[in-house]
Amino acid sequence: MGRDRLRDWARANKGRLPSNIIYYRDEVGHSQYKDICTKELPQIRKAFTHIQNEKGVTRPCYFDFYLQSHKAFKGTAKPTCYFVLENEMGFSPKVLQDFTNAPCLTYMRFCGSVSYVPPVYYADRLCEKARTYIKGDRLDLKRLGLELPEMPKRDKDESGDAFMEKEKQFSILRDEWEGGVVREWRKKAVWQGNGKEGPSTNHVGPWHPELNNSICSGCNKGG
Repeated sequence: MGRDRLRDWARANKGRLPSNIIYYRDEVGHSQYKDICTKELPQIRKAFTHIQNEKGVTRPCYFDFYLQSHKAFKGTAKPTCYFVLENEMGFSPKVLQDFTNAPCLTYMRFCGSVSYVPPVYYADRLCEKARTYIKGDRLDLKRLGLELPEMPKRDKDESGDAFMEKEKQFSILRDEWEGGVVREWRKKAVWQGNGKEGPSTNHVGPWHPELNNSICSGCNKGG
């Protein structure tokens, strides 16, 4: 998906690629930071290397900040917590806070400021549209032998190293499970297409290729 979005950008901007990109990721718990760093960030970088060789030095920078970007009703204020996992552009906390606050005034569905960055709001809306599109179409995971592996629990006398090894094995099994689910899902009619024109050959998603640059192809839980 990242490669597709970069190619779409280049086509719309005379072959130029964006100089900098900021990703906002929603619904990430403290226990998921490691997965984001070890799985999602490499995939994001991989999208760039397919389009253009990556340049520069990566500078990991962990810090967080709270931002109340909306004008709340009395007693309803709830600041949003942003946790910075990667800061390759070297923004100071103040610059990043100001940069994050500014788009909160541009959300097209509300004449005012919103509580967190609009790209995340839009991603939520798009995911809901995608969920509605495929509602009622389910996979029988048990029949397919694709039951979700059970998360390991630490035994009372188990060492930290032993438990970390169990977590590592669980992560491998979970990745294999996710891959199996994706492969089975792509076999279904909702993805392959069953209209008069025959099976769909669109690799982006279960829709007509003319919709690839529309909201359909942006249904990703992120911003």
